[in-house]
Amino acid sequence: RGPASLLYASGAMGGVVNVIDNRIPRELPDRLLTGSVMGLGGTVADERMGAFEFNGGGGTMAFHLSGLKRRTGDYSIPGYAEHQHEGEETQEEDEPFGILPNSAVETERGAIGASWVGRNGFFGASLSGLNNDYGVPGHAHGHGHEDEPGNEEEEGVVIGLEQRRFDAEGTWRLSEGLVRAIRGRFGTADYQHTEFEGAEVGTRFTNEQWEGRLEVEHHGVEPLSGSVGVQVGARSFKAEGEEAYVPPSEKTNFSAFLFQELERESVRFQVGSRVEAQWAEALPTSTEKTDWGFSVSGGMNWSILEDLSLALTAARSQRLPSLEELFSDGPHAATFAYEIGNADLTSETAHSLDATLHLTEGLFRVEASAFLNLFDGFIYQEFTGSEEDGFPVLQTVQGDASFVGGEGSLEFDLIHRGRHHLLVEGWGDYVRLTKVAEQDRIAPLEEETEGYSTVDMSVGYRLFTGEVTHDFILRGSNLTDQEARNHTSFLKELAPLPGREIRFMYRVYF
Repeated sequence: RGPASLLYASGAMGGVVNVIDNRIPRELPDRLLTGSVMGLGGTVADERMGAFEFNGGGGTMAFHLSGLKRRTGDYSIPGYAEHQHEGEETQEEDEPFGILPNSAVETERGAIGASWVGRNGFFGASLSGLNNDYGVPGHAHGHGHEDEPGNEEEEGVVIGLEQRRFDAEGTWRLSEGLVRAIRGRFGTADYQHTEFEGAEVGTRFTNEQWEGRLEVEHHGVEPLSGSVGVQVGARSFKAEGEEAYVPPSEKTNFSAFLFQELERESVRFQVGSRVEAQWAEALPTSTEKTDWGFSVSGGMNWSILEDLSLALTAARSQRLPSLEELFSDGPHAATFAYEIGNADLTSETAHSLDATLHLTEGLFRVEASAFLNLFDGFIYQEFTGSEEDGFPVLQTVQGDASFVGGEGSLEFDLIHRGRHHLLVEGWGDYVRLTKVAEQDRIAPLEEETEGYSTVDMSVGYRLFTGEVTHDFILRGSNLTDQEARNHTSFLKELAPLPGREIRFMYRVYF
């Protein structure tokens, strides 16, 4: 969180998540082979999943191999799929009840990677692939109005998704001088997904994208340090079929970023900035759009006492509009809406303040945060009240917006003596109650959403046998089988969240 997030993106006010998956090994392994194997079963959708990961190597070479397969049926729900509002007539007998049709998923994923690792750095590459077939629950649809002749409902939409990626990464560390390390990364991805309406191909989307970045880490006059770098990328998008809601489009991005850190006794100061340029074009109409963005953020981390610290961040950030936001014009099956973009969109600008307090007191650890984000030109979709091809129309627009909120967490060590440690934190041998409040502050043409409470439970046991570790985890979610709907989902009126589920997972590490 804070200024360091501008190293990677300009619109990440809530922070970025650095996912380290070891597909490209960055260090030599301690042993010839390590890894894990996992199996999982769940009741709400008859879920079955298996996964493995192997890492190893020797000399100056390291390798990675991983895979996953997951399959579920249609998931169970507490009542009717379609939301029945107070005062409405009773649901018809043929309405889906107890099961959400067309919600099954089948996923396969695999990756292989290898690296040369030397004393001063590494260079490696990986290939990965993903196949994902899943239903779009909540509707089977046809085109035009239901009362028009010959407008029979079609079968539910099923998505067939494929992605293939190539990634390369390297780091070279220097022991002396102003420059301490040089890091580079390049990735390319070919993505396509096809919307099947029964056995027929409805619409096929393809997306080809590449991105590269070069970052230089430096140490100036002590205690000043930081990074500077550039990032470039391009994307080519194409849709074919009767629901091709975005025309063939291309865009190119360029970014330059800077991050500096200064530490003075108990206070660490940070500042980051990022300049971005984007060139986008809708190919059929030769509509071109150029956008620029500038983001800057400053913050401090103050160790007030040994066990008490405060982090403050202020930022001005700009996010550039996406191809879909600029050029959409057609029915989109996944949102059950006719989406219209806006080529006149400008950069989305946000001014934000963020404060986080950390406290450690004996066996307790507390973290509390508060944030304020004020948007100028916030990009969003709003319902217009009209219909196209039997779909409600969503128009991409801009307006002022504000996000205000807070969050907190509490950790408690039950046992902490020498090598024996038992921690209660977000999971463990306890029951958790999750409450979501009613949403009645709604936009025009939007439905209110009732609040809900769910009870979740998780129990885990870890067994050590020599150099092998076994994890046994039993989880229960929505144990009271409460009907719940996600207010931010376009399909919330037709597709509730899953009902009661019991999951068991076994994982072995070696």
